[in-house]
Amino acid sequence: MGVRRLICCRRRRRSSYLCVLVFFAIIYFIFQGTSLRALNKNNAEKAAEEKSKMVGDSIEVKHEKSPTILGVRSDDLLHYVPDEDGLFHCIDESSKVPMMAVNDEYCDCPSDGSDEPGTDACPNARFYCEHSNKFLPSGKVNDGICDCCDGSDEWKIGLGSVKVKGFPLSDAIQHAPCVDTCSKRADREKEDQRIRQIGLRLKQQYIARAQGHIKNTDGLFGKQGEFYQLSTECFDHADYASSYHICPFHKVEQTQKSHMFKLGSRGQWDTGRTDGKQVLVMMGGDKRGCPNEGRRTEIEFTCGLSNSIAKLYEEEKCVYTVHFLTPAAC
Repeated sequence: MGVRRLICCRRRRRSSYLCVLVFFAIIYFIFQGTSLRALNKNNAEKAAEEKSKMVGDSIEVKHEKSPTILGVRSDDLLHYVPDEDGLFHCIDESSKVPMMAVNDEYCDCPSDGSDEPGTDACPNARFYCEHSNKFLPSGKVNDGICDCCDGSDEWKIGLGSVKVKGFPLSDAIQHAPCVDTCSKRADREKEDQRIRQIGLRLKQQYIARAQGHIKNTDGLFGKQGEFYQLSTECFDHADYASSYHICPFHKVEQTQKSHMFKLGSRGQWDTGRTDGKQVLVMMGGDKRGCPNEGRRTEIEFTCGLSNSIAKLYEEEKCVYTVHFLTPAAC
């Protein structure tokens, strides 16, 4: 009996030791697992923080190099980088405001309008059409007429239709909401370039034909006599109410309801123009029904592949405008 009890006691002790050992082993593995998860989490948080910092830095650098400001030319974006306090400085240094005040439709830089390039808040501001590569006065922003080929100047939807109510439409004027016509504009420029190249060759023929025919005209027919051929021809044009007989440099006549009116004669170039257009003014027309001076016709010559009248209209009472296509203007 004593031996059996001894053996049983030893077995119970071994079992106890084994249980204790297993218990501590379980505790050890749980601790290791918890520590490993904590370490991994810590490392992941640090990696995320580093990545976020790197991304933040890259975004900040990108913002400094090319901020997006409506109405600002890319070459002028450096003026719209905020200082260390996040402030925008008027280009003329007259004032400084928070960046959120740029294009907020309130003029903080009244002398140069630089804080409102994308609105009409400052009278002196300018809006840049990126795709059309031109500046607009601030008054043309959101005025209901599409001046930029991408329509970016008319960004206030609905406002334009109020401002242009009753404004006459034409081929050159598009009302808001605007349609992106930049691709069509590029196609037109290519076609214009092609016409000009061919027109220049035709112009040389006009110059050759004028040699020996023009004497002491003081440039009346162009610097090289390229308009001489037009002075030897007459052209007819008709609309719904009248017919016109146009002999450049000599006379312009209108027939309306069996009555003939002289609209001008003795053509002279408009040398005071600053837009580079070639305009021949025909003065001395009939005075019947006209205020002060008599009727006159202004013939605006544009590069074309043949001599033709593209458009004729009475711009104001007794003043007639003719858009004339000819190789002589190329």
